[in-house]
Amino acid sequence: MAPLRAPAIVWTLRADPIGYAASRFVTDTRAVATDEGARTKFRRYWSMLSPGIHLIRRAMLPLVKAKAERLAPLPGDDIIAEPSAQMTHATMIAAPPHTVWPWLVQMGCHRGGWYSWDILDNAGVRSADRIIPVLQHIAVGDILPWSRKGTEGFEVLRVDPGRTLVLGSTTPTFDGTWTFVLEPVGTGGTRLVTRYRARFEPSAKMSMTFLWGRALHAFMETKQLATIKHHAEQLASRGGASPSA
Repeated sequence: MAPLRAPAIVWTLRADPIGYAASRFVTDTRAVATDEGARTKFRRYWSMLSPGIHLIRRAMLPLVKAKAERLAPLPGDDIIAEPSAQMTHATMIAAPPHTVWPWLVQMGCHRGGWYSWDILDNAGVRSADRIIPVLQHIAVGDILPWSRKGTEGFEVLRVDPGRTLVLGSTTPTFDGTWTFVLEPVGTGGTRLVTRYRARFEPSAKMSMTFLWGRALHAFMETKQLATIKHHAEQLASRGGASPSA
C-alpha cells in the first residue's frame, strides 16, 4: 500500500455530562502528516485558515448551546404540550441552587419585583436586592401580581423547592406558562433556565403580536437573569448571609 502523501485530519465533537442536567460541548481537531512534505504544506494551510476556523467555532458553539436548550424538555412543558410559541433563556450562576431559589420565590409586584427594567414592569419601584423572609413561602395557587394595580398575575402551578417554579397566566387571547429551573453544576454552580410557552389561535395578528413580544421578552428577561445572577453571586460570596437593603 502506497504511503499517504497528505495530512489526515479528524474533527471530534463531544458532549460531556456536568452535574445533574448540564453538558459541556467540546470540539477537538487533530492532524497527522505522513511525511515532511505533507507536514510543511499543512503548516502553511493551518497558518492561513486557522483564524477563520476559530471564528467559525466560536460562532457555532453558542448556536449549538441555544438549540440544545430550546429542544431539551423542562418541567411544566406538559401543561401546554403543543405551544404556538416558545422562548428559552439561560445563564450560569456561580452560586448553588439554594442561594438562587430565594430570589425566585419572592418575585412579583407588591413583592420583590421582577428584577428586570423596573420602570417598565414594576411601576418604577426598585426590585429587592435582599432576601425578604416573609416572602419565602410559596404554594400552588398563589398569585404573583404582574402590576402594582389590581390582583391579576401569574398563578403558581408547580413548586419543587430549590429546583423548579412553574407559573401560569391566562388572558382573553392566549394561555401561557413561565418555568424557572435550577440545574446544579459542579460543586457550587447553577444553571438557571427559563422557558415561556404560549398557546393561542393562529392568526396574522397573533403572529405579529408574538413576534414583537418575543423581542420584548428577550430584552426584559436578559436583564432579569443578569440581576438574579448578580444578587445570588453576591449572596454566595457573603456565605449565604442576606445583603442589606
